[in-house]
Order: sequence, then structure tokens, then C-alpha cells
Amino acid sequence: MKPPTIGEVATNHSLRLLLGLGSTSGIIAMTLFMVIALSRSGLILKWNLDLNHPAVRKLLKLSGWAVGYVVANQISLIVIKNLASPGSG
Repeated sequence: MKPPTIGEVATNHSLRLLLGLGSTSGIIAMTLFMVIALSRSGLILKWNLDLNHPAVRKLLKLSGWAVGYVVANQISLIVIKNLASPGSG
């Protein structure tokens, strides 16, 4: 039996449902095992957001260019889509 092609998966609702539910249930199972192992280890994790910490400040400073890059790409995507289909906004 040969595996289904991308075209068959795109047109067959049952295959798309199987793919979506299978990957989602796999992620849920992995998360469940990690949570169980973490709770049995006795390690307690808590969220501590300190924006004034030197490491956080350095991270924000170093990642500024990446945010600018993403914003520039989103703007160019909007411009290109509007130029490609006139009358769409």
C-alpha cells in the first residue's frame, strides 16, 4: 500500500482529520508525560518576570533587530498582496 500524496490529503477530509488529531494527541501525550515527570521530581517552577534584570535587558537589546525585520516583512507582504490583486484594499 502506497502512502497518500499531498493532493489526496488535501482533498480527503478523513485524512486531514486523522493527521490533525494524530499530531495533536501526540503533543498532548508528550506534555502529559513531561508534567507527570516534573511533578514527581519535586521541582517547583514559578514565573518570575523581572524586566529590569540585566539578562532580560540584554536579550531585548539584542533582539530589537529581529522585531524590526518581522515588522518590515509584514508590511512588505501587505504591499505585495495589495499590488498583486487590485481592488482588494
